[in-house]
Amino acid sequence: RGSVNQAVAARLKSNNQPLVLQGQHQIKRLAPARNQFEFDYATYVWQTQQLAYELVKPQLNFELRSPQNIAELVDGWRVHLFDYFEQLPTKVRQYAKGLFLGQLDEDFLTQRQAFVDLGIFHVFSVSGMHLFAITAGLYWFAARLRVPQGLVDLSLIVLLPLLLLLLPLGAGLWRAVWMRLAGIVNDHLQLGFSGLDLFSFVLMVNLFWQPRVLLTMGGQLTYLLTGLLVALPAMRSWQLNWRLVLASMPVIAWHTFSFNILTVLFNWLLMPIFELGVMPGLAIALLLPHATFDDGLQLLENGLVSLSRVPGQIVTGAFPSWLALIGIVVMLTVIVAKRWLAAACWFVTVFGWCWYQPNYRVVMFDVGQGDAILIETPFHQGALLIDTGGRIFGKTTNPPVRRAIVPYLHARGYARLDTLLLTHPDMDHVGDAPLLSQLMPVGRLITTATSVQHQMIQKVAKQVQHVQLVAADDWLRIGPAKFQVVSP
Repeated sequence: RGSVNQAVAARLKSNNQPLVLQGQHQIKRLAPARNQFEFDYATYVWQTQQLAYELVKPQLNFELRSPQNIAELVDGWRVHLFDYFEQLPTKVRQYAKGLFLGQLDEDFLTQRQAFVDLGIFHVFSVSGMHLFAITAGLYWFAARLRVPQGLVDLSLIVLLPLLLLLLPLGAGLWRAVWMRLAGIVNDHLQLGFSGLDLFSFVLMVNLFWQPRVLLTMGGQLTYLLTGLLVALPAMRSWQLNWRLVLASMPVIAWHTFSFNILTVLFNWLLMPIFELGVMPGLAIALLLPHATFDDGLQLLENGLVSLSRVPGQIVTGAFPSWLALIGIVVMLTVIVAKRWLAAACWFVTVFGWCWYQPNYRVVMFDVGQGDAILIETPFHQGALLIDTGGRIFGKTTNPPVRRAIVPYLHARGYARLDTLLLTHPDMDHVGDAPLLSQLMPVGRLITTATSVQHQMIQKVAKQVQHVQLVAADDWLRIGPAKFQVVSP
């Protein structure tokens, strides 16, 4: 990230050639997360791309040159591919980029959270379902045209590695491509390897190529669920579905601090809609860019957002990785031997781990300008958040309340915030308060008679169950704690 002159900026907008960065530039290590349980971008890019440094506000001087090898040529094709997607109607573009390219736009945040809450976010980033849809469609068309299957297999051996070059190299796509290629080679050469042999081989190669792949949520889920699909015998979709959901629950809860008890139902109902409706519809929309598919996607999205608000989301809180590993083993035991008591014991242990908090705790969030201070009482008897922070100038799609405050509350096991206290209506103190009240339930809003008239605080007041106005010398009770108002 840096600055360029206008001529270079204009050239970059339509550029599909390799760029050579010239000049001496100061570098610094990527900054880690500033708050506990905040998404750590520095760790993420190190695990996925082995990147650790960034340039310090450079003036970027580029030299353009022609492609010199097949990789650079394919990079140019990728630019054209993404440009083509950008010209599609809004909803088609968002879903096509998410399902086919593994990329989600910044304006996809609301929908993204709905998919996470429903427990079906894997359709975008984990399962490699788009590859399954593409290959299944190719075999179907080939059969109708009486094209020999061997010719289709040979085409896939050439095209699938090219797909890895064209699309972002996510764990799900990597696994899906090489599992398909290994299966083709195994069948044609009659090597006699089982599905579990091929799965193990692909996992070992992936670990050699990307040693940290199993440290990411996508890598953990794609190999866990694929391994189960390979190992389990053929069964009805409902029977298979609850087993896959149960096995993935410790992984999802460890990463997101929550899970949805209705995920089995949502997967059973919604996956056929994506496989038989959304995916083919998007494929047609890609071939016919002017096809009106946006209204149908908007209707589906509205329904999914409504479903995500159905009570069923259980906040577990943060627990250690060794407990998550035990959880995976326990769930696999349940799947194989029906040891439901072991699963119940694991859940009780997780909730007990997060509930056991014998001390008061005060957390000051780093929100930049402004403040956000959380006071927690022992054993979750009450929590008070004083202000939320908020940007003074401009907007951001990932403000502190979304990336730091709400994740922290979930990590501590709070499904709702007992009390929100807003001191005064300056944007750097209350600018993110309306978003907070949308992201999680707030029981009580405390503010002053003057501040409550401000439109920003009025937005929050409409979302909470109770509003309390305070003056000097009033007393507040938060669980077992008492607070005195010194001066509003």
